[in-house]
Amino acid sequence: MPLLEHLSLSGGHTGPSIYLLLEFFNLPTLRRLIACGYGRGAAPRDPGTPWQTDPTEREIPSMTQQELEKHLPPSRYHTGTVSSLELSYPLTPANVTEHILRWPKQPEELSLQTLSHRWSAQHYDVKTVQQLLNIHCQSLKKINLGIITGRGKPMPSFSKFPCLEDLRMCAYNILSETPSTVRDKLATPSLRFLTLDFDTKDGHDESVQSFGVDEANWIKEFAVPKTAKYPKGRLEKISCEFNAVENPHIAYATYCPNVRLGHGST
Repeated sequence: MPLLEHLSLSGGHTGPSIYLLLEFFNLPTLRRLIACGYGRGAAPRDPGTPWQTDPTEREIPSMTQQELEKHLPPSRYHTGTVSSLELSYPLTPANVTEHILRWPKQPEELSLQTLSHRWSAQHYDVKTVQQLLNIHCQSLKKINLGIITGRGKPMPSFSKFPCLEDLRMCAYNILSETPSTVRDKLATPSLRFLTLDFDTKDGHDESVQSFGVDEANWIKEFAVPKTAKYPKGRLEKISCEFNAVENPHIAYATYCPNVRLGHGST
């Protein structure tokens, strides 16, 4: 597959194997990689070993640094040409996801979704997610984050992401902070678009029932005129995407400057 540019691998509880995933890192033309449900699995050339350990019956399996470097040695760190990565539903601890992220040279788009499902939540708290994001803090222009649970601060900081233009996050994590704290964490010069995702795909109900007067007031305080709170920033649009059917607080929030309320799917 010498000309492959876009690769999507998924399989729920049964793949793809991290070994298979690392095999594709040899493709020089690959520009976009999507991996859902990736885990330890087994090497493709070892038919005698189960393809994927089923985490429904046990803890998600770990991998040592030696095992990881066997397939992606440090000499190949930051050599991949992929510019867009979408990783979701990991069936492995964060050190494996970190190893995957060390392959691309300068990715511009990164999506980390469904990190907090029942088997992996303990491995992906805010501190860990921050470390994953920091690997490419100098090149990322677009980031999409699902809900982050666990101990620690509710949301990562993006103040050291100079190229970040578009950020989409679970509303639960953003609204857990004060507006002033969020402004500090988003104090990056290039940010133009911010989306608060009220969808339920990550298992946390932030839909109609969760957008009330308090949330509307939070948005109003956060989305003050740029001249007052964003004198050096480029933030142009704040979007709230959720199931807005019959929500009485939509009209209350719509007059907030620079805010767009959209209808997401639930």
